[in-house]
Amino acid sequence: MHSDETLDQLATEMLGLWNDHEPISTDACSVDVTTLTLDEAYQAQDHLIEKRVGQGERIVGYKIGCTSKSTRSGLGATTSVNGRLLAPGIHDDGAEFDHASMLAPAVEAEMVIHLRTGLAGPDLDDDTIRQAIDWVAPGVEIHAASFPAGKPSLQGLIATNCVHHSMVIGRPVPFPDGLDIDLDMEGIALVMNGELIESGVGLEIEGGPLYSLRWLAGELHRRSHHIEAGQYIIPGSTAGLYPVEPDTTVEARFTRLGTAHATFR
Repeated sequence: MHSDETLDQLATEMLGLWNDHEPISTDACSVDVTTLTLDEAYQAQDHLIEKRVGQGERIVGYKIGCTSKSTRSGLGATTSVNGRLLAPGIHDDGAEFDHASMLAPAVEAEMVIHLRTGLAGPDLDDDTIRQAIDWVAPGVEIHAASFPAGKPSLQGLIATNCVHHSMVIGRPVPFPDGLDIDLDMEGIALVMNGELIESGVGLEIEGGPLYSLRWLAGELHRRSHHIEAGQYIIPGSTAGLYPVEPDTTVEARFTRLGTAHATFR
């Protein structure tokens, strides 16, 4: 077991990773993150988020990760994980980023779900979840894909806030009134500079997007958190992270939701 003071110190190091955009070497890491329990990794994440909020950021939602078989296999995971979305890391469609200022940028094509009401508690039914959804949009999730001491691990993923950097959100589509959209069968494709990188459907997000929201509400309830009205949720990706080179335009293309774009100069 690791003390709260140890986990807070680890969070301070994760904050340095975020602020300085420099990898954390083995010597600079006060604890081997692979020795943490998953609950301890989430405690370290909580400390990290508190520190980032103390710097002026604001929690605006949650992300769910490790929803694809390929990502789970690479990290030895048997369950999904979650982190927070923070402002000002929310960007409109077409946002541009300075590649040189980012640490190991990588991307995923993601649905973005915006909630009109909060969600709390375990085992929520589909009707409750559907009624909570305000709109759905295409999105590009951007990661700073660097782990403590350079070693990918499930604990390191959680402690770094799931290596989340920012989110680019396309045009919202009202749900369920705007279009008859079956989120499970919505086609999702990641395209870079016009080349198809990967594609899938919503059901390949383990159990589908509604299942993912149900899992998140239950997991947060277990840790005495909950999803608030007005927050964004990204329910997970159908595949792994893809590194981005300079001078790349990334598109997340959806069957009916449309397209979101981000450019790395």
